[in-house]
Amino acid sequence: MKWHRNNVTLFFDYDGTIHESLGIYAPAFRLAQKHLIRLGLAPDTPYSDQEISRWLGCSTKEMWDSFLPDLPDGYKKQAGNLIGDEMLRLTRQGGAVLYPGAPDVLSVLKNSGFHLVFLSNCKHSYMEAHRDVFHLDRYFEAFYCIEDFPVITKTQLYEKVEKNHPGAHVIIGDRKHDMEIAKTFHLPSVGCFYGYGTEEELHMASCTIQAIDELIPLFAVTGSFRQNFRKDL
Repeated sequence: MKWHRNNVTLFFDYDGTIHESLGIYAPAFRLAQKHLIRLGLAPDTPYSDQEISRWLGCSTKEMWDSFLPDLPDGYKKQAGNLIGDEMLRLTRQGGAVLYPGAPDVLSVLKNSGFHLVFLSNCKHSYMEAHRDVFHLDRYFEAFYCIEDFPVITKTQLYEKVEKNHPGAHVIIGDRKHDMEIAKTFHLPSVGCFYGYGTEEELHMASCTIQAIDELIPLFAVTGSFRQNFRKDL
């Protein structure tokens, strides 16, 4: 596979990689938790932002299986809708923020010739709201979220769409779901330690970064970026 910039697609996770999502997820989670507490369906246990952040990037099923696995499905759906609706409300009211420098980084990578693709465990309405608020179509040529496909894991989502993007692929994300894609398909990957994943989740990444602007020297500055991923080719 030839690694020219115009032959490389960067598959980006969104929450915890581009979007600093805890700012809207934590209040939305607490709103749903209070609702379940009032119904007598959840313990009145306070959760710190750090504890809540462990569910960021997870699928809906993974989140509920971890938080309240015995909650009836109907209430999971009801509380999940509360979380989703509140995150959309906060996003549209200006409460969502990208990591500092993220728009500039995406712009530099696109202008350097790379193809950028959005790949997320999020819902369709959430993806569309963020496309609108942050004008993400300026950077990404394709958008994929798990709700739009008959799949249950992010690895399966990648498998469904990867043929739409010929050439070499790199996976960029902050959670185990992103690293599992890279491991399954023998792809190079970038683990984003500034996000919400743990060292254990990101230990198999080809390389790691501490801030999103480190992607520029990794890809766009040097003409030999391929050497950063040589062990995975």
